[in-house]
Amino acid sequence: MPVNLYYTQKVRGFQQEKYSSKSAEIHLKRTKHQCPYCGSNDVKPEPLRRRRVRGEPLGSCRKVILEFTIHRLYCHRCHHREMEHIPFLSHPQARLTKALERTIRDKLDGIVTYWTFRHISNAKMEEFNNKIRWLIKQAYGFRDREYFKLKIYQLPEISSEKSL
Repeated sequence: MPVNLYYTQKVRGFQQEKYSSKSAEIHLKRTKHQCPYCGSNDVKPEPLRRRRVRGEPLGSCRKVILEFTIHRLYCHRCHHREMEHIPFLSHPQARLTKALERTIRDKLDGIVTYWTFRHISNAKMEEFNNKIRWLIKQAYGFRDREYFKLKIYQLPEISSEKSL
């Protein structure tokens, strides 16, 4: 399944080499190498190691791994030897892409709130709404609004469980 890497992961300058759907592992290959000093394309890439970086989730697939090779570049024109720059990483040792870092930073308030106040939920309100629905169903609808309000005020004392 080909994935457009720019629109999904903000990755440019790489092409998709292989895709494994078990946890959305995408193997990337650099399309062209360029010297960071003089801009020459006359460089010799020497592969150093493979990197695995966590990417932004794709649809229903929660875990996306981008795997690529880091190269040391030797420029024949200016004779510089330099590690290649990976544009979608914030720093060379990053484990997350810039897009995923930005998403986490944007949603950080909600994440912190969830982990701080886990015991807060709307379960009691949903329970009360279900009791009101149960009350309407039991009475087959109320014609008098005031009597209906009185019955709602009485609901906390009434058990809504079915009895045989």
